[in-house]
Amino acid sequence: MSTSRRNIFSEDKNLLSLILLMSLVGVFLFEKRAAAQLADTPWPMFGHDIRHTGRSPNAGPEKPLLKWKYTTNDTGWYWTGSNPAIGSDGTIYVGSTDTFLYALNPDGTLKWKYAAGGGVISSPAIDSNGIIYFGTEDKYFHALNPDGTLAWKYERSEGTQEAFSSPAIGSDGTIYVGAGIFPDGEGVFYALNPDGTLKWEYHYEPEGGVGSASPAIASDGTIYMPAGRGYGNPNNYIYALNPDGSLKWSYQVGDHGLGSSPAIGSDGTIYVGVCVNMAGDESGGLYALNPDGTLKWKYEAANTNIIASPAIASDGTIYIGLDDNSLAALNPDGTLKWTCPDVGAHHGHPTIDSEGTIYVGSYAVNPDGSQKWTIIDEVSSGYVSGIAPDGTIYTNVSTKGYVAAISAAPDDDGDGGAVDGGDDAGGVGDGGNDAGGSDDGGNEDDGGGCGCIIPAEAADYFPTQTIIFCFLIIGLWRMRSGQ
Repeated sequence: MSTSRRNIFSEDKNLLSLILLMSLVGVFLFEKRAAAQLADTPWPMFGHDIRHTGRSPNAGPEKPLLKWKYTTNDTGWYWTGSNPAIGSDGTIYVGSTDTFLYALNPDGTLKWKYAAGGGVISSPAIDSNGIIYFGTEDKYFHALNPDGTLAWKYERSEGTQEAFSSPAIGSDGTIYVGAGIFPDGEGVFYALNPDGTLKWEYHYEPEGGVGSASPAIASDGTIYMPAGRGYGNPNNYIYALNPDGSLKWSYQVGDHGLGSSPAIGSDGTIYVGVCVNMAGDESGGLYALNPDGTLKWKYEAANTNIIASPAIASDGTIYIGLDDNSLAALNPDGTLKWTCPDVGAHHGHPTIDSEGTIYVGSYAVNPDGSQKWTIIDEVSSGYVSGIAPDGTIYTNVSTKGYVAAISAAPDDDGDGGAVDGGDDAGGVGDGGNDAGGSDDGGNEDDGGGCGCIIPAEAADYFPTQTIIFCFLIIGLWRMRSGQ
């Protein structure tokens, strides 16, 4: 090959290397990681989705078998306060007032547990990067990596005793969560960025706490959240906030206590349950509000409370647990469709499977209101949550302090599936006596302060930056050597 052709070839290679370098630098400077959204898992948050429909894409068992129980503490004194969430790999995440967030394997063994420092009554939410978000009763909001280590936590500087609600994750990755300082402090609603910094906050007027309710998010980005002082105080409201944190409207429900999280129908109707008022002369019930904040209808549940959150079937039927342990089904116009008594539904948040079966406590109810099956009475006070792809149902049992897995029973056992699957103290996978757990990520000294304590954003870019850096070095070497 002639010298001139070698020089041209060398120059062409140098030009190509320069173009490659410029492209890589552009990627390096302008790359933006896609915003984390709610994870696409069998059950990523309270109510399954940001509208809190309570609908699972999976079918539950035709007949039940208690597969395992996992005790979350030694004494049973504490109750498991949060609803389980299911990760993409099948890991079950659930909190407890024993101050731990537990990660359980699908077989019921302990994967890890994180010492949160305060009771975890918040139900976890999982984003598309696998980060687990939840709040505690000691005014902290936590974000954990999938391995149980702390990504960051957000602290409010005001107050001494505060509970964060169950979070919701918006389409842009914003984390929405409410908080209340007890007994007499104000309620505040937060929007946090995925890196743990504050996006905005809304102070409820008049002052009011939020308990453990979870915000629901409409398709237009409106955030709905109940807040109030509870029985005997008129300052109980359902709030609608715009995505920028400004108030869209508020609806006053008087001195009815608010324990329910809202659910949003396909037409934008907002459903929220309320309790009997303090005087006892007004029944508890379910409010249906239009997207503009006007009352659509109210269903009155005579002499009983509705503190469980509603679920909405694909045909628009609303299922709600009543304080007398019955499950009610309402038509979209607010008329009663049917009630199924004595199914332990007073605290249970209904879960609807892909075939329309409703699960609450230890019961499965058919869409026509007939009972499909029940399992041992021990799990009758459980909060049914997600359904795994194999049909396993995960529920926490609030009065016993354990998480239970209910799977399909063999077709030939002949007893309808009412099978006790193990030892009451823990059954298969009981790891509740392990004070430290494995991979316990909660012992870091984080230094306190308000706002993001341990940002993790830089770590998200590390692999890409490393690769680009290597290409830059190779390109510079090639250009310098004339190869």
